[in-house]
Amino acid sequence: MTSPNLTAANIEKIAELFPGVVTESIGSDRAPAKAINFDLLRQELSNHIVEGPQERYQLDWPGRREAAFAANAPVAKSLRPVREESVDFDTTKNVFIEGDNLDALKLLQESYLGKVKLIYIDPPYNTGKDLIYEDDFAETSSEYLERSGQVNASGAKLIANPESNGRFHSDWLSMIYPRLKLARNLLADDGVIFVSIDDGESANLKRLLDEVFGEQNFIDTIAVEMSTTSGPKTVNAQQGTIVKNVEFIHVYRRSGEFDREPHTPLLDGVDSYDIHYSVWLNEDGSLGALAEKMLADEKVSSEIHRYGFLERKKFSINNMDRLLAVSEATKSFIDANLDRIARSDRAPVSAEGRSTQVGRWEKFEVDHRTYFLTTLENGTLQSLMPLALNYRMSDDYKPRFGRTVIRGDLWKGFHQDMGKRGQGGR
Repeated sequence: MTSPNLTAANIEKIAELFPGVVTESIGSDRAPAKAINFDLLRQELSNHIVEGPQERYQLDWPGRREAAFAANAPVAKSLRPVREESVDFDTTKNVFIEGDNLDALKLLQESYLGKVKLIYIDPPYNTGKDLIYEDDFAETSSEYLERSGQVNASGAKLIANPESNGRFHSDWLSMIYPRLKLARNLLADDGVIFVSIDDGESANLKRLLDEVFGEQNFIDTIAVEMSTTSGPKTVNAQQGTIVKNVEFIHVYRRSGEFDREPHTPLLDGVDSYDIHYSVWLNEDGSLGALAEKMLADEKVSSEIHRYGFLERKKFSINNMDRLLAVSEATKSFIDANLDRIARSDRAPVSAEGRSTQVGRWEKFEVDHRTYFLTTLENGTLQSLMPLALNYRMSDDYKPRFGRTVIRGDLWKGFHQDMGKRGQGGR
């Protein structure tokens, strides 16, 4: 019989009372284990400031020094060409490398140092079921295989990282740290890196990226919609659970050189019609109403009557979405008059002091842009924005020409395209 581990049991009891004092460590037998930070525990139980080691703002974990060594340690390996599985080996501009990615990153340093424009990393998310790369150089291959019994098809070293592991977070950080350092070396000065993660290690990864790339080079964290609340998730949501719909991508640049070049924003298609686009710009400089112009068009007017959208001999823009859903004539009318349909907006600051005749519009060019201005009855100067400025080809997962909106750091609908990937995504 084996007696119970009373130390471990006591640590669990303390963790229930003071979760902030529990940390990860390596025991005297090199086995990973949970431990107690006694300085923090003394502070929790004291009514005065407890003296301890010098405090620093940093991300630290057991094995950090070994991880830094792993990034710098040389490897005596080479890349072997596989011509029989290649296409146009001597002329292609693409390279696919199969093997341990830490070794590959080191081998690429000589040829690609500071030359890579973009890096995307999709590491293990450390869910407790993932296999992570083991970078323990103190063992021989035979010792490692005897201990872990796990390698992938390419011979890359893999080890399970269960949540019960006393160094659950530390092992993951030790795995990803050297790879991020080597990836930074490969990036060009105007290069950028994207790293996917879920909420389990997102905070740790963000801190690590701040350290490796510098906080000043953080661009944004993108929330990617990976699923909707449907199927079993609906049941969970109805029972009060906040269901998981998003994962994250941390984005960092190599240096300020990244901002020297203009970057085009991503545009997502919008199905609904913005009813603020209700003004009509007549060629003679006068202003009209879009609804009236639609009724004056024989084909569109016929559709409005046909589907019962006429109210008191008038058509309301509020019914535009319903009409567009059934009327091809209306879609054609809108597409053909994008420069004539406009909405009112605040006038640019550079137009201050100008005025126009009430009820009329005129062009105003400044800062290499053309504005259409009008003056309201109360004397307020307004800018008229043609619908053409809002119509373009979208960049989303079903590209189409139409009204668009600039995508920010929330990427909606990503799950719609995941089925096109080899394994349907994560």
